[in-house]
Amino acid sequence: MKSGIKENSMSFNLGPELMKRYEGKCIGLKNGKVVASGKNAGKVLRELLTKGKGDEITFACVPSRNAVMVK
Repeated sequence: MKSGIKENSMSFNLGPELMKRYEGKCIGLKNGKVVASGKNAGKVLRELLTKGKGDEITFACVPSRNAVMVK
């Protein structure tokens, strides 16, 4: 745990509409709803931490359609 942030690994499904809308961006979710988004991960995370105090928050970067995953 760093800076009071609990590190957790999880997976979730945003659904096709949100995947398309936020493609290539980072998003911050508060109680399952997007409250921050943008290309700058640090800025999105800071905004999420400000808006999400005391709530369940999630930070993620949505891959672009052309993303390649290497195993």
